[in-house]
Amino acid sequence: EELDHLGSISEAMILLARVEAGDLKPRRAPTDLGELTSAALHRVAPRAGGRTLEFSQSGDLDATLTVDSGMVGVVLDHLLDNAVRHTPAGTRIEASVHADAGGATIAVRDTGPGIPDDILPHLFERFYRGDPARSRTAGAGLGLTVARAIMDAHAGTITAANLPGGGFQITVTLPRPPEL
Repeated sequence: EELDHLGSISEAMILLARVEAGDLKPRRAPTDLGELTSAALHRVAPRAGGRTLEFSQSGDLDATLTVDSGMVGVVLDHLLDNAVRHTPAGTRIEASVHADAGGATIAVRDTGPGIPDDILPHLFERFYRGDPARSRTAGAGLGLTVARAIMDAHAGTITAANLPGGGFQITVTLPRPPEL
């Protein structure tokens, strides 16, 4: 278990270093973000570990954008994995996709308790883990840092916010690249 944990930290650090150094550039191709999101939801559902979680998808059925599907898939995996790990049983986790002439947004939200406001500014920092009581298996604190680096490589953004009335949402915004 310890070796797996160290291996995942190493893999995340290598990916982060390659993206930040510009060695790993997006290989863009037309990608249906709705299908990509659906596939990520199917990958994360088994990680609920027997807890009752409701997964749903909403938004545009055909949201095609020219992105690196592998890199954006990694972002979705990190966002959904965080939602599964940090929300209680009975929580609904929803991924929504919306596209327009300027690009697309993908939001991952849950109906859990949200996170303390003092943690929000630190979410995308390397190795940051808001709750020191979390076990070592909760993650290395690199997932959101990797997600931000991938969004930067796509000239996109990633933001996090507590929702009015409860819950938490992370939104990625991907601009439509100029036509070549």
